[in-house]
Amino acid sequence: MKKLVVGMLSALVLTLAVAPHGVNAANYQDGYENNDKFADAYPIGQKPFAILASLWGDPTTSTKSGWDEDFYEVTSSSQNELEITLQVPKNSATVTYDYDLELYDANFNLVASSKNSGNKDEKIVRNLQGKKHYIRVYSYNDSYTTSKYILTGLERFLG
Repeated sequence: MKKLVVGMLSALVLTLAVAPHGVNAANYQDGYENNDKFADAYPIGQKPFAILASLWGDPTTSTKSGWDEDFYEVTSSSQNELEITLQVPKNSATVTYDYDLELYDANFNLVASSKNSGNKDEKIVRNLQGKKHYIRVYSYNDSYTTSKYILTGLERFLG
């Protein structure tokens, strides 16, 4: 029963958190930029978390301005697993947005990845052991769009 209540509360928090910083998604600009390298990773403080962002280069312009990737910094409780899910924008009639998800430790070593083909969602489940890690979201096939991806994270209680 306790796990059911925690799961329902987590879903509610994620539902409320999808538009970051209280921004209306219709007028949305990527409030997490500039987060294109480890040094500029956007710190994620609370868990669960939900991030609505895009891979577009400079999201404040109406034209593609170059290659983009997004980095986020996250730490989980030592006895909990963190489930990270990337909901990829669904393809248009002509383009598939093949976005991938990677997890790095504090020394920038790749420790986990999810690289499904096409526009399939990605997931990583890992115990971060209370240490800082980095999440990387990028386009495998260099396709970028102002359509938003959704990055979510839930802690799984192991105790």
